[in-house]
Amino acid sequence: MPKPHKQQALNRTIILTADGTKTLTVDEAGTAVYHSRHGALQESLYVFIQQGLEYYYTQTKPDTLQLLEVGFGTGLNALLAHRWHSDKKHPLAYIGLEPHPVGLETALALEYHLVPGLQKEVLEGLHTSLNYAYDSFSANVMADSIFTYHIADNSIDICWFDAFSPQYQPELWTEEVFARIYSFLKPGGILVTYSAKGEVQRALKGAGFHLSKLPGPPGKREMLRATRMA
Repeated sequence: MPKPHKQQALNRTIILTADGTKTLTVDEAGTAVYHSRHGALQESLYVFIQQGLEYYYTQTKPDTLQLLEVGFGTGLNALLAHRWHSDKKHPLAYIGLEPHPVGLETALALEYHLVPGLQKEVLEGLHTSLNYAYDSFSANVMADSIFTYHIADNSIDICWFDAFSPQYQPELWTEEVFARIYSFLKPGGILVTYSAKGEVQRALKGAGFHLSKLPGPPGKREMLRATRMA
């Protein structure tokens, strides 16, 4: 397993995206962003909720959904998972891995809690507690990485792979990393990601995944859903 790339301290800047919601850029060139400039909220809803969580739920309806996110970031995806849980009344256990946590002050400045159904107290809980739980929703947000955090084999239903782009974090988009995630997933479990680059497809296939190329969110031609078949 390769070691994680040692990044310099992240110089985060808040920017407005095309759908009116905000995100962060972390380098002066603006090449590393937490969400799509074409729309932070709409990208998260489409890639991770619609093509990931909602798709898997309608196919399987497990008693409790076990969800792993590689790249907790701003917490937007986790907030959307909580809203989904609240709407469906379906038990959901979330694990978020983020080696470079965003502070609560920055998270609040992004104003995701102003989006209908996204709750400020949940945002605060996700960013300040290692173990946040309410009703049948639980979240463990760890300042750790996919390289070191232990997860039991065959225990995860869905992986949201939301790392920075392969250009910025190439060490994360490798066959070795995806093989590690493959082992965490239950048979039939899925990984979804916004990237459909050729090297990402090859790495996922090399790890054993069956790939489905799907239309991407605004600004992207394609995205990927990868399934562990056995």
